[in-house]
Amino acid sequence: MLAGKADELKPQKELKSLKIPRKFVFRNGDGFTAELHVNEIMHPDFGMYTWPCSVILSQYIIHNRRDFSGKRVLELGAGTGLSGLVALKCGAQAVTFTDRDSVALENVESSAKENCLEESSFTVKTLNWGVISPGLLRDFEGFDFILGADCFFDQTVFLKLIVTVAYLLVQNPSAVFITSYQVRSADWQIVDLLTHWKLKCEAIPLTDFGGDKESLGETDIIGTQQFQLLIISPA
Repeated sequence: MLAGKADELKPQKELKSLKIPRKFVFRNGDGFTAELHVNEIMHPDFGMYTWPCSVILSQYIIHNRRDFSGKRVLELGAGTGLSGLVALKCGAQAVTFTDRDSVALENVESSAKENCLEESSFTVKTLNWGVISPGLLRDFEGFDFILGADCFFDQTVFLKLIVTVAYLLVQNPSAVFITSYQVRSADWQIVDLLTHWKLKCEAIPLTDFGGDKESLGETDIIGTQQFQLLIISPA
């Protein structure tokens, strides 16, 4: 989410003063551990709080970490960037974090550096969903995985997001879009949009990767909400 005009004028120093560090520790059954520190900005108009869906998606990545080793990853609506940072910890060759908010991207870049990740392994780029331009087609190629945590947070963005994903999958034919979704309303559906844009969706049971627990990443932010893990690909 974008800040209001008044907040956009706030000095960068003041925004940074709102940062609160949060620690996450993910463990795999084979003994692998990923410890990460991310900066959250506690402001109601910023999407820089680590939402539960990010932890669910990160757990999926940890469970399937060998699939991400050596791969190139694109994260949509990065927010605090937790899922992309976990992918880097799991050996991803490179991660590109995208968001429409420049403050969010600066925050992700700062978190990546604080986690001692090689600067050559990550980049940050502005991406506005639904805006299809030569830049989108040129700058977002060569990815193996596209990630998105809680991107379906509001019905008003569904079409823009799915259009963007559809074009990205055309540009990256071997990729899939992996997204975690919090069920906020039984009336929210994306099936018709997926069909229209020639996409299909597979729901992965949370029990398949240990994502069904109320506590993940050694935090208690999951709670009792209902979540889904979806893999979207060309039909």
